[in-house]
Amino acid sequence: MSTAEARALPVVDAIERDGEELVLIGDRVVLVSPLGRLIRAAVAEGWVRVDALVPALVRELGAPVAVDPDEVVAAAVAELATAGLVEVR
Repeated sequence: MSTAEARALPVVDAIERDGEELVLIGDRVVLVSPLGRLIRAAVAEGWVRVDALVPALVRELGAPVAVDPDEVVAAAVAELATAGLVEVR
């Protein structure tokens, strides 16, 4: 079980449409998937264990087919971190 934690980083602006989100970070615009948007919302108030996000995300979006939901969420968090939208420790 992973003990990684994530929290949202500040953005200039964000617009949600059809489940996705366009986020302005500095002078860059990033398109965030519905999964990424839900993760950002879940970690908006501070540090949250990544593995603790999985049950609520599966309830909201359904379980992925033929893939471990923990791996999907961990990969999505890593992608958000690379984009500068979340911080991971």
